[in-house]
Amino acid sequence: HKEGAAGLCVDGKGKWIVTWARWNKINVWSLADGSLANTLDLGTDNNFMSVGPAFPTPDGAFLWAHCEGEVRRWSLPAAAALENFPRQLIPRSTAFFHPEGKLCVVQGERGAEIASMADGKILRKLLDAADVGPAAYQPEKGKLLALVADGKLLVLDSRSGGKVLSEDLGSPCRIAEASPGGAWLVWGPDWQNLELADLKKGGKGTKIAGEAGSNLWYIALDPRGKLIAAIQGFRPSYSSYAYGRRSNLGSLWQIDGKRLKRSSAFDKEADSVGSVAFSPDGQWLAAGSRFVDPPHVKLLSLKAGKFRPPIRLPLGRSGNTNVHAVAFDEKSKLLAAAVDLGRSVPVVDVAEGKIAFELPLPGDYPSPRELAFSPAGSLLAVSTYGEVLLYDVEARRLKKKLRSEGGSAEHIAFSPDGKLLAWTASSGWGSLELTRLVLMDVAAGAEVKSIPAHSGGTTGVFFVAEGKLIATAGYDGALRLWSLEKKASTRREIAPDPRGPPSAPARAGRQVRRERRPSPRSRPRFDLCG
Repeated sequence: HKEGAAGLCVDGKGKWIVTWARWNKINVWSLADGSLANTLDLGTDNNFMSVGPAFPTPDGAFLWAHCEGEVRRWSLPAAAALENFPRQLIPRSTAFFHPEGKLCVVQGERGAEIASMADGKILRKLLDAADVGPAAYQPEKGKLLALVADGKLLVLDSRSGGKVLSEDLGSPCRIAEASPGGAWLVWGPDWQNLELADLKKGGKGTKIAGEAGSNLWYIALDPRGKLIAAIQGFRPSYSSYAYGRRSNLGSLWQIDGKRLKRSSAFDKEADSVGSVAFSPDGQWLAAGSRFVDPPHVKLLSLKAGKFRPPIRLPLGRSGNTNVHAVAFDEKSKLLAAAVDLGRSVPVVDVAEGKIAFELPLPGDYPSPRELAFSPAGSLLAVSTYGEVLLYDVEARRLKKKLRSEGGSAEHIAFSPDGKLLAWTASSGWGSLELTRLVLMDVAAGAEVKSIPAHSGGTTGVFFVAEGKLIATAGYDGALRLWSLEKKASTRREIAPDPRGPPSAPARAGRQVRRERRPSPRSRPRFDLCG
């Protein structure tokens, strides 16, 4: 693939290797001689189609692939299109086909089920679970089926469904968000099991719970740790594309002790919400649209409890209308929006309620993904699939491009002093995805550090505890805290002391320990601390 493969899979008979790029293309290779047998081009340069993972069936006769919310199928090697598979495969998996090639594990409405590979007919229900995946059949005969469900590793008899082994893996962290300023952090496995920590008071957590039955995929926390804005619906990741363009609902909640109390302020404008953010002054909640034409943002006055009229945003290049992210500047005067496949980043004047100016994206850039203003508000960082673009807000021009070898930039955050920029960079796709934590020196435009952080993508990166820690949260279920400290290596040397002891003459050859001062050029480092 021109820009590298996002993943690969080999069929059980050893006939084919299937590789896919993150967008548009799937290649089928002959394992016998390494030749390219076929290429499936599923999108165009101006209309990206998300692709992958892709899987040959155990007999090597067919190819299945996730493509924009559907499971599509082709014959091999001719790649003649077949009818789409009507079910959703277990996410984060590469071995959900039974070795005999007749059955597969699918995602049901309430858990895992066994279905016919031919027509998708449900043959047997395995178990009820809110979160299922990955899953894998035992090779060769497929007598056992292993899968992860609601924080447990289960090994089942594939015919009877009887439990052979159960191991508790603990609760994964599926949701995490920091408040503007980084004083508060909220995280948890689901809407019913969240924990809120005041990082200024030692990080002691308070468990809070929302209503049952809500599929929560994104939250925002206000600067006082009193309100949570939530988007409930289906996470726009490879594992849930199949839910298609269903509306995501926005909601606003007050933290009342250990419970979340729903506020009615958001309810009338709750439909089709793709992104939310609180202003640092705690006066506004911004909501970006999802699958609404034209794309727009709405501002909710938290004091008055009312929405302003929608602020219309420029359309993307393909007419796609998702607002991936919204971000306020530190003074809560400007609001930037990332529109899917947009030609620019529109910046809204909050007081006026209209677009103040646009920051043009260079060339045919892919979608802007996340946004972050520097603490002084003079810079705006925009993450894309290839680079992080750094804009001078006052001059309204692109200042520099930042790139890391770690992969495509996802979430971004400035340090409280504005000198460092952290982002998560992902490479690969689905179960093969690896995410690194990258730290950049803003003034020099140079990478300070890049280290592996998560398997799978991330849900956020935040500077917290007054910039002493970096928090990262990933689809692998982990919330990790990284210690960021300016710590030079203290070098010690043995040398004669020309002065001798204070009250005695110097003795030749006397050895003393002397510490060198830290070098002013020493760079920050970070270590995993939790």
